[in-house]
Amino acid sequence: MIVPDPNNFQGDVKTAHRKEDWMLAKQIHPYGDGNYRILGLADMAQAIVSNRQHRANQDVSLHVLEIMESILRSANAGRRIELKYSCARPEPMRADLPFGILE
Repeated sequence: MIVPDPNNFQGDVKTAHRKEDWMLAKQIHPYGDGNYRILGLADMAQAIVSNRQHRANQDVSLHVLEIMESILRSANAGRRIELKYSCARPEPMRADLPFGILE
């Protein structure tokens, strides 16, 4: 996976199963084309108000941390690392809201 610098909010996300098969990931989210740093907080606020789990919850955070650490451990060991933790994927923000409006 190739991802752009998250501090610049520009660039393509690409994935591949093999080194030569890079494919451009399609951007399908309405807020995916600009500098929306506040979007994570907006999602958290909407999740709390609508009584759903937000993306910054402890289960997702632990899973992401384990993935980041396992990438480094796997590269150093030259082998696959089995993950211990998983998490349920939180429901996405509603996509039918008017641009810039949260309910």
